[in-house]
Amino acid sequence: MFTARLRAGATCHVTVVCRSALCDARAVNRRPGRFTATPHPRSDPNLDLRPVQARSVVVTTLFEAGHYELGAMTLCNSLIRSGYAGTVWCGVRGRPPNWAGPVSGWGRTIDVQAVAFDPPHHLTNCKPAFMLSIAERVPEASALVYLDPDIIIKCPWGEIEDWCVRGIAAIGDENWLTPASSPVRARWRQLREMLSVPRTAAETDGSLDIYCNAGFVGVPRRDLAFLELWGGLMESALAREIYDNPQLRSYLRTRHLDQELFNLALMSFADRCSLRGPEAMDFAPGGAILSHATGSPKPWNKNLVGRALLGKAPSKVDREFLRYCGGPLPVLDRWALRRRLAAYYLARGIGSFFRRSDY
Repeated sequence: MFTARLRAGATCHVTVVCRSALCDARAVNRRPGRFTATPHPRSDPNLDLRPVQARSVVVTTLFEAGHYELGAMTLCNSLIRSGYAGTVWCGVRGRPPNWAGPVSGWGRTIDVQAVAFDPPHHLTNCKPAFMLSIAERVPEASALVYLDPDIIIKCPWGEIEDWCVRGIAAIGDENWLTPASSPVRARWRQLREMLSVPRTAAETDGSLDIYCNAGFVGVPRRDLAFLELWGGLMESALAREIYDNPQLRSYLRTRHLDQELFNLALMSFADRCSLRGPEAMDFAPGGAILSHATGSPKPWNKNLVGRALLGKAPSKVDREFLRYCGGPLPVLDRWALRRRLAAYYLARGIGSFFRRSDY
């Protein structure tokens, strides 16, 4: 029975449209509850092909040339299918991607703009600086959205757009609960004093109970002061070589400096935040907004079968990656997609029999 499902799930064909490749999943098993790859637009009754009325919300992301390009391409595919029809500003370190430019599919087109971006620090520590630079380039933008290249959009774009223009949009991390009275937040306040970053008139006192993931943020133009604060904290911490300073490093809860200072900045704009729980990134059951592939290996270079034999079954984000990697940007070619689908079904079958209790 499992072999029959594997053969059915491993068959799909690719239709070439202009420079795009759309995955047609009509040959993939469609039994209720089964995974299907990205369906043909006319065969998916839940897909809204009407373009969203633009509010000049622009999308930004950062990645290094190499295997992270595959994640960025999948992100762009999910943006197109979600209904986004604007510009995606990609800050790229290294060789510029050859797939940049207009990308069409699902009845709409996005414009992928590759911007050379080579700061002296790791790209993850330069998110606010890059967003501010795009805000200057696009003065008509009503809001800016940053997405890590290992994120996939699952909901209609209109939902994210409406969310981001209402306030500073952020999502709870895996270990999301951090009460306002937590000693962690008290240490963050002390860290800010040590970093000598002065308060501004735009800041307010408030309380937050959610520790947010820095892989996604939406900022209305009226709240660009938040990005300036976040960026100022990053610059001050890096100038003081916080990674090599045990005293300063002791004030951080995790090794993710960008995320720690992101949450510190959010505390100063608490009354302007619009937050969702960890389920919005598939860190908890019931999510339907984004899917975030944190950690490593990433879905595009993960040995699904090998990990399944070690008791690590495929995750939700592995499934979502396969939904969007077929096109319009061809993340995987026809045969690679077939092999990946076969590996996914085999790994899921193995995972149904045994898995690690801590996974």
